[in-house]
Amino acid sequence: MLHCLLVEDEPLAALVLEDYLRQVPWLYYAGRCSDALHALEAMQQQPVEVLFLDIHLPGLKGLDLLRTLAYPPQTILTTAYQEYALDGYDLGVVDYLLKPIDFERFLKAVQKLRRPEPTKTDAVPRRAFHFFNCNKKMVRVWLDDIAVVESQKEYVRLQLADGSALVTKSQLGGMETLLAGRPFSPAAPFLSGGPAPRDGFHGHGDFCGRAMHSHWQAIQEYGGGAIGTVERGGGVVKRPSYG
Repeated sequence: MLHCLLVEDEPLAALVLEDYLRQVPWLYYAGRCSDALHALEAMQQQPVEVLFLDIHLPGLKGLDLLRTLAYPPQTILTTAYQEYALDGYDLGVVDYLLKPIDFERFLKAVQKLRRPEPTKTDAVPRRAFHFFNCNKKMVRVWLDDIAVVESQKEYVRLQLADGSALVTKSQLGGMETLLAGRPFSPAAPFLSGGPAPRDGFHGHGDFCGRAMHSHWQAIQEYGGGAIGTVERGGGVVKRPSYG
């Protein structure tokens, strides 16, 4: 299985590519970064075998990122601009995908990737993560650490397994797509609607914080019986109980 990092600053394009990645059984979605510098950090923290790289990124551009790497991973460029194709192939990219990208063209590109012989370690996938914009700072979150996702109008609040929380500008539907295919377990997320952010969480941009204002209860039904309850009130979120 090839571990793939998606470097894309356009949310819609990122969701399309992530959906394509998850449909290919020998590709593993390791996470997404919205700029080149955070991609560099991600590649230093865990091995990345395939890079799906946009060219027009904020700050350092995609081709400039490739030039900084002594040993770049296999790279597929994703862009709306065809004039960079020659530069890309000079840098040894596997393929050059022009947006909008359809699934058939995506499959043709990934078939060109070199795949290692299967090993026992392939059965243990690395943890998937995502960088969230939080108060103008990119915060990496392990997806299996997300315990609760609460909709707050144009924002979502993420309650993590260690009791911390962050709030970022996103839609609940986008979070459902990001967490798609993750089986329900004590670490799997509850998705819930909730009140808009208050008490210091307002204005423009993304933000982090711990703020719980209303009492609510979410019960996950499975097989005809309730398997978890989350209560909020008085500034404390209780993790689900399982029986």
